[in-house]
Amino acid sequence: SDWIETAFLLGSEENGENRLTEEEVKGMLDISLEDAQEIAEEKVEKLGWGLEVYNWDYAVFHHGENGVNRDNILDAGYLFHFTRKLDGVPVTYTDDYGGGLEDMDSTLVPWSYERCDIIVGGDGVQNVEIYNPYEIGEVQTENVKLMDFDSIIKIYEQMMEVSNADITKYESSRTYHIKKIVLGLCRIYDPAADNDTGLLVPVWDFIGGFDAVNDDYTMKNNGEYSNQSFMTINAIDGTVI
Repeated sequence: SDWIETAFLLGSEENGENRLTEEEVKGMLDISLEDAQEIAEEKVEKLGWGLEVYNWDYAVFHHGENGVNRDNILDAGYLFHFTRKLDGVPVTYTDDYGGGLEDMDSTLVPWSYERCDIIVGGDGVQNVEIYNPYEIGEVQTENVKLMDFDSIIKIYEQMMEVSNADITKYESSRTYHIKKIVLGLCRIYDPAADNDTGLLVPVWDFIGGFDAVNDDYTMKNNGEYSNQSFMTINAIDGTVI
């Protein structure tokens, strides 16, 4: 049994006839979005970290090993993703938990991104996940100049080809559907500091879904409900993060 956000279900055609619709999920809920958000915000405010709702999704609680379908859903709720804002600019929420090594020879000790997710249903708070709360330090650079957006787009187009060059080994084709391009903050490692200190820098995230085809399967996700970022680009110097 586990909770799963419907962003992974509603935009995907993988389940065919068993695919849930948004109207079906709404029908499982016996609390309004507004009331659920109020409950979640009251709880998070008590942490005293200054976190705010970034966005929300539906979530369903299912039982079984063969994916989610109408027959194995036990409960449903609203899932709220909280993030912090610095001078009005939010830390961008994506599906990525972070914390992975760049390669096996890396000397960095990996640590994941800050995360605060709360699911609220008719019975109140159903599930809470809190990871790696940040301790915000000082501003290192004031009024940085960002690269122009046309240059960022060129970097995206070039690097998507480079980073997906080996996909043809496994798939005959892949089509990406970028539904939103978001400017926000992201924590990166600070190479001049220790393993548990980072920098929050402005970045562009390219978020959506993709269709993939190979000899054994066809997978389609239009990215309409997605929080998956396919590329994160430093908005100051164009570095791919």
